[in-house]
Amino acid sequence: SAQKSQELLERMKSLSNEKSSSSLSADSLTPDLIVYCSVIDAWIKCGDANLGATHAEKLLLELLDEYPDQPNTMMPNVLTFSSVIRALSRSTHGDKVHRCL
Repeated sequence: SAQKSQELLERMKSLSNEKSSSSLSADSLTPDLIVYCSVIDAWIKCGDANLGATHAEKLLLELLDEYPDQPNTMMPNVLTFSSVIRALSRSTHGDKVHRCL
């Protein structure tokens, strides 16, 4: 489910920020673009157009805001942008599409 995907993403971010003595490196737990896109897709397909669009847009903006220093590895692609734009346009949040352009 979308909520479980979001929880996993948040857990990955939390673990990657911790300075643990685990055998796993923090880098191996840092969510990548594929993880973010998978969670965005889960929200878009969650069955609630408004909820899905809201969360998808939030994650897209997070990618753009949080990872400007990693443009080659974390930059959302055309498919990510078009998916979020389509989700917003199908919801009651269509006025937010311009923020994704």
